[in-house]
Amino acid sequence: MTKKYYPRKPYEVNHYKVGYHAIERMKLRLVSKGEVGYNLRKKPLQITPVVFDIKGRPSYRRLSDNKTLTCINPKDNFVTNAWHFSSKLLSKLLRRKSK
Repeated sequence: MTKKYYPRKPYEVNHYKVGYHAIERMKLRLVSKGEVGYNLRKKPLQITPVVFDIKGRPSYRRLSDNKTLTCINPKDNFVTNAWHFSSKLLSKLLRRKSK
């Protein structure tokens, strides 16, 4: 089993910026820097449409084949959150993609 690396300060992957809030959530939800990097570099299984929260902030989600979901602000490409999703959802996305 490989050791997971959790960053201590904000960093950048491609043209996406990962901030302090996302890093804290990654540590809390056991999502490593490599998993988020993989999600941001590879072609995602699904990209959701842009939605606005109560405060009017836009965001969209990228779901990748390593079961990692990241929320991204499209205005400045800032990663706001990251977590793992279920195997059941992954199999559903893969079935939909193969059709």
